[in-house]
Amino acid sequence: MNSKERVLASIKHQPVDRIPNLNILMFFAAKEIGVSYSEYCRDYKKLVQGNIACMGKYGIDAVSTISDPMRECADMGMDVVFPDDDVPHERVLLLQEKSDLLRVKPVAVENGRRMTDRVKATELLKKEVGNEFAIVGWVEGCLALSADLRGVNNFLMDVYEDREFVVDLMEVCLEQVKLFAKAQIDAGADIIGVGDAIASVAGPFVYEDLAFQYEEKLLKFIQEAGGLTKLHICGQITPFLELLPVQYCDIVDVDWMVPLDKAAALFTATLLA
Repeated sequence: MNSKERVLASIKHQPVDRIPNLNILMFFAAKEIGVSYSEYCRDYKKLVQGNIACMGKYGIDAVSTISDPMRECADMGMDVVFPDDDVPHERVLLLQEKSDLLRVKPVAVENGRRMTDRVKATELLKKEVGNEFAIVGWVEGCLALSADLRGVNNFLMDVYEDREFVVDLMEVCLEQVKLFAKAQIDAGADIIGVGDAIASVAGPFVYEDLAFQYEEKLLKFIQEAGGLTKLHICGQITPFLELLPVQYCDIVDVDWMVPLDKAAALFTATLLA
């Protein structure tokens, strides 16, 4: 049983020779090959090199194109900073004023340099190791991308003060990440991770009102496009664990502070990672 077979069998709850190792690498992979994190995020060849270097040495069963949450943002027009040893972040918010949303539209993936870089990483991983290792692509969740574009503090205030604006923004984000997810599936990704970290900060009421419906729409779209799904919400999500759209999740990542026994009892048909 090779790594890809192990991962896919585990998702289907079929017998495996061992539990698959689905660790997310990122900084670790960059350090393994001796490059700055800026290089790792901006050069798909370095990202692929780092993943391949780690998979055999550390028993990783799935290679991943995740690097940072600024791919969609940069291609939608945001000015992004690339520190050598930190995660890329905004220099200036794209949506400094709510009226700025009027000029923001979803961007075709092939017209976006950073989204294209991730697609190229997927294509190269497919060529190099796609028969033996599962390939995990990545997109931002709609709540997370909205907060990235508007700024966390501004966005969380908007949630309570101008829900109509928030919905308009999340609709734009949904269309953008659908395009990005589909491009990665077409390039060879077996699984698409959806990162929606801000949901753990926003809390259960915002999750139920906003995040849930957009996660559900996106995850359903990914499955219908031929990909498996992986929902990844960093942080303490125990207060809304029961609200997750698990019917559209093939894998759910839970952070260390979430009681694993509680999650396992809820998600009997889903692989926990």
